[in-house]
Amino acid sequence: MPDIIMSSKYRKEYWIRQFIQYGGVLAILGLCIKFSIHDGKIDFLNGLFWLACLFFIFMIVYLINFLGDELKSISLTETTIEIKYILTKEHVSILYTDIIKFNSHHITSGSSVGQISDGYSDLVIELKNGESITFDEDQYKNFLELKNCIYRHRLGDA
Repeated sequence: MPDIIMSSKYRKEYWIRQFIQYGGVLAILGLCIKFSIHDGKIDFLNGLFWLACLFFIFMIVYLINFLGDELKSISLTETTIEIKYILTKEHVSILYTDIIKFNSHHITSGSSVGQISDGYSDLVIELKNGESITFDEDQYKNFLELKNCIYRHRLGDA
């Protein structure tokens, strides 16, 4: 395996946000179930019970997406981008020469009222085989360094 010249590093804030999101959904789920119980039994006709079921389904789908697609580490070598999906242990190697183009987007969280930040950027790497790989600034604290290193190696300037 070639020598790794740079590896992704997760942001602490990313994990805090994930914890708050999952904790919030679990709290809402728990409250909906709690207020659906009458005389020690679940009232299946109560709308809060069905809301809890809906929240549970959304949480499972989001968790599967998070664990299967978002939770990955990125390592850069002189010739390839190495992506390792942490849950599935899948390992993908992408040659810089397989990259067709880059798309960078700025993602905002909607309203600017009360926002802590103005959003974050992501990088979409489109490949010759029609697939694309995405990673973003919100997830990795060294996003800009990774992005610049990929650009330089793709252009042969490294």
